[in-house]
Amino acid sequence: MASKDATSLGITGVWTSANLPATATITSSTNATPIVVTKASHGLSNGDTVVITGHTTNTFANGTWEIANVAANTFELSGSTGNGVGGATGTYRKIN
Repeated sequence: MASKDATSLGITGVWTSANLPATATITSSTNATPIVVTKASHGLSNGDTVVITGHTTNTFANGTWEIANVAANTFELSGSTGNGVGGATGTYRKIN
């Protein structure tokens, strides 16, 4: 199961700052329900939204996700189901 299909909210967003949030490289992800992503000292919080791109093998991790069950070095992708163990590929960016 990949991330859910995009749904328009009828809102047009505009960046008001030239500084986009930084991307971070994923260390690994689990082939589980939900997918657990590992990244040391990620600094994320429950309820944050992230966009994951370029994660190979566990390609169902790619997409836009709300995160939950945050620990020091891991976070879960709410509503996700893995399709393979993902290694150190891809990046994520916090978007909220």
